[in-house]
Order: sequence, then C-alpha cells, then structure tokens
Amino acid sequence: MTGVCLGQPPRSTVQDILVHDGPMTTDRNRTTKDDDGRRTQLVAAATRVISQGGVAAASTRRVASEAGVPPGLVHYWFSGKDELLTEVVASLLREVEQSAVATDPQATGESPEETIRAQFRRAFDNVVRSDDRGRQIAIYELTTWALRSEAHAELAQRQYSAYRETATRLIGPVTDQLSTPVADAPDALAQLVSALFDGVTLAWLADPDGTDPDAIFDLFSRLLAAAPPAP
Repeated sequence: MTGVCLGQPPRSTVQDILVHDGPMTTDRNRTTKDDDGRRTQLVAAATRVISQGGVAAASTRRVASEAGVPPGLVHYWFSGKDELLTEVVASLLREVEQSAVATDPQATGESPEETIRAQFRRAFDNVVRSDDRGRQIAIYELTTWALRSEAHAELAQRQYSAYRETATRLIGPVTDQLSTPVADAPDALAQLVSALFDGVTLAWLADPDGTDPDAIFDLFSRLLAAAPPAP
C-alpha cells in the first residue's frame, strides 16, 4: 500500500518479509562490515535515479555518480544491481509501513465508516499525494522488473504480502466493530483493501483528472459499513 501517523510499530517488518524469509541476500546484507551509512546512501541514490529515469537507468556507475562515491564502492556493499534494487524495494516498503498506522475508532469516537474513510484518505495523502510522482511510478516499475525475472518474481509476491500486512493493521480495529459479513473474512478484506488502494494509486498516477480517490474511498467506506448481515 504504495502515508505519516503516530502509533505502535508494525507487528512484522518489511525486512522480515523481504530479507529474512529466504535466500534473497548476500553476506553484504548482514552486518559483517562496518557500515558508516554508505549502504543507506547508495540505496537512497538508487531510488533517486530510478525515480528520474526508471530501472534501466540505475546502472551501478550512475548510482555511484548520484551518491558522489567511486563506482567500486557500490560493488563493495552490493553484489550487483539486482541486490541493490532489492534493497530499494525494501526501503520503499518500509516507508509505507511506517506511514500507515491504524487508529482505534473507540479511542477517537468515530463511527467505523468515518474511521475507514479517514484511514484511506490519510494513507493516500501521506503515501501518494505528498510523495514525488517519480518515486510512486518507480514502485510499479520495480514490481514489473521483479515479475519479468524468474529469479526475482518472489520479491513482487513478498511486496504484496507486505501490503496485505499493512492493510490488516489498518482495517483490523474497525472490522472488530462491524456487525457485517466482512468481520468474518479478515483475510479477504485485507486483500480487497490492498488491491483497492494499489489500483486507485495507479489509476490516479495515470489519469489524475479522471480519478477521484476521495470519492472512491468515501463510497467504499459507506458500502463496507452498510453491508447487510450474513443470512
């Protein structure tokens, strides 16, 4: 769920999903070298390069130039472009996780419908509207990059697993108060919320004049809150 609110830290992290769950990294990813902030610097530089010119532009030489370091330093910290791009994806998803934290409707006095609407709008404003357009496009480009490579297809799967985890955290406190069938299908609801947010983001990036996120989130909130009880 490609926003910034105060709250408890997520119960699982993107690092757990993208790095610890499978042989996706090399020893460079583990703390076996004295990191003086160079890895973070290089990942940030790679993100800027991809935001400006796409994945194809993110050569190690271009990233080194953007970071203001010798090209050899990129290869010192990363085994190659693929590992660097994997770290870029992890970094972008961590930002999403940190920016999307649930609020308890009982604590705010809001109705479930109001809370759902507010959660969507806050997340979209913080994650999408306030961000650089190129960075948002970069997230989708990195997804397709992963899907086009058999060696990295699992990365895209883990990316959307992280989205669903975030959706579960956001919507969980609300569904507990809904006397509707959705309360009995939390996994399906998390998938729906994740897919809706992802689709609205892409549609808004492609056609901002023809896509009204606030109207979509308002309609979804009303439909969810007004869903009839299961027969």
